[in-house]
Amino acid sequence: PPVPGRTKVELFPEGGFLIAGLASRIAFKATNQFGIPVRIKGLLLNDKDKTIDTLKVKHDGMGRFNVLCKPGESYKINWTDENGNKGTTPLVAGKTEGVNLSVTTTNDKALVRMERTQGVTDNFKQLHLLVHMNQQLYYKVAINMAEKNALSAQIPIDEMPTGILQFSLFTADWIPIAERIVFVNNHLHEFNV
Repeated sequence: PPVPGRTKVELFPEGGFLIAGLASRIAFKATNQFGIPVRIKGLLLNDKDKTIDTLKVKHDGMGRFNVLCKPGESYKINWTDENGNKGTTPLVAGKTEGVNLSVTTTNDKALVRMERTQGVTDNFKQLHLLVHMNQQLYYKVAINMAEKNALSAQIPIDEMPTGILQFSLFTADWIPIAERIVFVNNHLHEFNV
């Protein structure tokens, strides 16, 4: 006889954890007990059961959403799978202070945004950003966030080779705190036959 499906929804905050007071991007993945993707419909709710966002599956049970975690609030996802089964997945509270790094790309630029919470220690107010690919350093930037809580930068990528570009963020005393990767495709390996 067929085995009834048990759906599991996993959440993956960008950077590994949520920081209260900062906007975060969260990926989700819905699978059954055999690891096969499952389509779901879901709502992101706060602890007062107010709807914050809806979940949309993009491909193979996976998708993403953004959330601004307010201090003291908890969040959960109420979902219904393709078989009509319902469930709830809590969104685990993260840190109360820290720095968030996000990177998005256009055809010729990488848009980098760094945002920190108000009550961080002094070594989180002077940061270092390294941009590197294949163990070759392209940019090394000292960032002063003593007066500002958020900074944005544009890094040109149109003349870089095709490959994985890494953005590594360090504290003032060179302790790594965040890393993001993007794929740069400048079509250098394509040819017409």
